[in-house]
Amino acid sequence: MSKQNNILDKILDFEFRPWLPQNSLDDVFASKFRSLQEYTPQQPLKFKIEFLRPFDNKTKYYSRLILNTVKSDFDTLYQTIDEDRNEKLVLYYLDNTLNKRLKTRLKDLGELLKEKDYSLAYINPKNTSHQVDQAHKANTYIMQLLKLGYMQLYLEIQESFKDYRDDIFIVEDFYTQFLNEPIPEQLPIKNLQVIEIAPKPAEKLDSVTNKINQFNSFIYKDVDNNLEAIKLFYESLKNQENINGEDKPTNHKNFKKFFDESEIEEPKINDSKKLSASFIPIKDDLITPPKKIHTYKQIVYKPDWFARFEKQLFDYGYINEEYRFTDRHGDKQILAAIYHQLILKDYFYKRTFQPNKVITQRHICKFLDNRYSTDVDRQFRNLGNDQSKLFEFIDKNLWLSKLASC
Repeated sequence: MSKQNNILDKILDFEFRPWLPQNSLDDVFASKFRSLQEYTPQQPLKFKIEFLRPFDNKTKYYSRLILNTVKSDFDTLYQTIDEDRNEKLVLYYLDNTLNKRLKTRLKDLGELLKEKDYSLAYINPKNTSHQVDQAHKANTYIMQLLKLGYMQLYLEIQESFKDYRDDIFIVEDFYTQFLNEPIPEQLPIKNLQVIEIAPKPAEKLDSVTNKINQFNSFIYKDVDNNLEAIKLFYESLKNQENINGEDKPTNHKNFKKFFDESEIEEPKINDSKKLSASFIPIKDDLITPPKKIHTYKQIVYKPDWFARFEKQLFDYGYINEEYRFTDRHGDKQILAAIYHQLILKDYFYKRTFQPNKVITQRHICKFLDNRYSTDVDRQFRNLGNDQSKLFEFIDKNLWLSKLASC
């Protein structure tokens, strides 16, 4: 993207420079601000700028313009790369955007801030000695926020495509390598962490009945696609002695009739005799993998554990006797969730040793896709960006949620 076509670059070098005469009057920005709607990003952001509130019409307008552009620029680049994840093309876009454009802009902006004396001291609300020249104060605010906008854009792109990056930047690096500024005590860009919910306390046993005081329920709209939840609901009723599981009208098989007049269909699991006879997990590569795919020995941490997992994968019908993904309707997302669960449970090495390189999630996805003759890269990345949906898939498949950790 050329300087002339990008809004952030126009603020830095072209017609949107805030100190130009046509951009100097605060009153003209009141209507501009009202007509500039806040942009809703399509891709979730991983970082947030924490900066001072704008204080007049001009700073309000430029603040929204900068933040909108960071979001829209990130969306545009992400969609461009996501359409075709050709590795050479991805590397080209990342080099062109991160190395050639954003690093250069930050260096230029660092020099400009010093040249025009746009110091943070002028907008520090605790420093009252620098509030006489309101125009200089507004321009300082805008250019300091522009600096943070470039930094956030860099970090968002880097985080989304970090599997392709060897040199990972943190916020402090921008100050030491490009801006030649002291690192602030409070960093103005924060990483939006995923909130982890504390584990539930251990379930207590009823001293009289010696049964777990837990009641499982299910959402009625899931009556057809979450049989495991219905089964747990049935078990809860039976454990609380609300129904008698021995009576035919209320046994497990007939229980679903209460909701939609159909019997519960047990999960279709391959016959155990057929499993032992026709499927024997292979603790090695099925064939010599392509050049850029890791070998079984390079990537699988505990072959015996992984073999037990692959028995389950066959058992539940996700792969056939020839190790090929069965590709039933909707199973690609479940398979992608399985990949993530294996990573969470530490089924793979963190790095190779000859040569010594990090094994990324993308490497693992490629290895598994190659092993099972499929391609769930898109589903894998989407679930990686949507943790709530990922854990929803895991929770709906009891065998997967109970997968043992290595």
